[in-house]
Amino acid sequence: MALLIMLPNIMWQIHQHFVSLAYLRSIHARDVARGATDYFLLNQFWKTANSVTVPLWLAGPRLSVLEARRDRQKALV
Repeated sequence: MALLIMLPNIMWQIHQHFVSLAYLRSIHARDVARGATDYFLLNQFWKTANSVTVPLWLAGPRLSVLEARRDRQKALV
């Protein structure tokens, strides 16, 4: 079913010689030349982080590890 839904778009892309990919390549080249990709992940972090979410992000993996350790100890008893 999904293939039938995507088929018109795929056919158009083939007929147009994948113009969307060429467009995305040109945008990527422009952004790299401008330096817009420098520190991308770090900038994403700072844009979404605030004083409430950072402690939650840091607590999540720690609590997950502690929970797994507790479950292993519980299985040994």
